[in-house]
Amino acid sequence: MKKAEIYSVTTPAAPGYAWKWRATGGKTKTISKAQFKFYYECLENALRAGYEVELTHAQGMTAPGGSQSEMR
Repeated sequence: MKKAEIYSVTTPAAPGYAWKWRATGGKTKTISKAQFKFYYECLENALRAGYEVELTHAQGMTAPGGSQSEMR
């Protein structure tokens, strides 16, 4: 299966960012045409397009939830 990665892009509307995906490791430079408000909508779109996305754990002060997060 083809591989892709998900990355954030800045937007003028709140919350100030959106998600896109792009192919990795191939000769073609496929990039999602749409921007997604939610990470999992972006993931779902990449999967429907035939790409596999490796999920990683968010780390650091800028990870969702940040240092004030009560999710443990």
